[in-house]
Amino acid sequence: MDSIEKQIDYNFLNPELLTEALTHPSFAEGNKSKSPNNQRLEFLGDAVLQLVLTHELFSMFPEFHEGHLSKLRARLVSNKALEECALEINLGSFMLIGRGVKQTWKRDQSAVLSDAFEALIGAIYLDSGFDKAKIFILRSCKTKIDQILAEPIKENPKTKLQEHLVKLFKLPQMDPTYHVIKQEGPGHNLLFETEVRWNGITLGSGKGKSKKESEQSAAQSALDQSLWLRADSCE
Repeated sequence: MDSIEKQIDYNFLNPELLTEALTHPSFAEGNKSKSPNNQRLEFLGDAVLQLVLTHELFSMFPEFHEGHLSKLRARLVSNKALEECALEINLGSFMLIGRGVKQTWKRDQSAVLSDAFEALIGAIYLDSGFDKAKIFILRSCKTKIDQILAEPIKENPKTKLQEHLVKLFKLPQMDPTYHVIKQEGPGHNLLFETEVRWNGITLGSGKGKSKKESEQSAAQSALDQSLWLRADSCE
């Protein structure tokens, strides 16, 4: 285990915690071992990670509202982001994994690595406390954090439309509704057309290859076409 401790620049006081963090459930099952796997540590590490990143974002961006901060945090704790943090420290090469997962590694890699990374956070937290876990997170994820914070957030048009309507009319209970008005094309290539309505008024319509896509297109259409919504967004 010395190699991974050098890799992460942290020496465990209790090496058993490190072994547990690196043990995927499939390894214990395949070897009929009673040794603990990393699921409990992953549960703990997830909470520590959320707290560290929430505090960092709250401190870094005093001008951002709660919704914006939540979107940034969601991107930082996604499986894809955590997988990349795990790859930065070559975590996969130190893991104890069962034969079945090795055979499906290409498919399962993202989930396995992101879970193990959170488990490692949980192990460091139990071994040395919050401050050491925080240092590990911010150091290991620095590249990914910098990358995500530099990228603009693309707002969901459905959310944006609803926020504008609530802001303008102070009626949070009256959400816009979406109605499929046309569905055409063969089963493998369907095209949906959807209208978005609010308080009996059709605000816009849009098309898409799925209901979700057509709803987002309709919401964007409402935002683009309604001068009163655009004027409000510029305030």
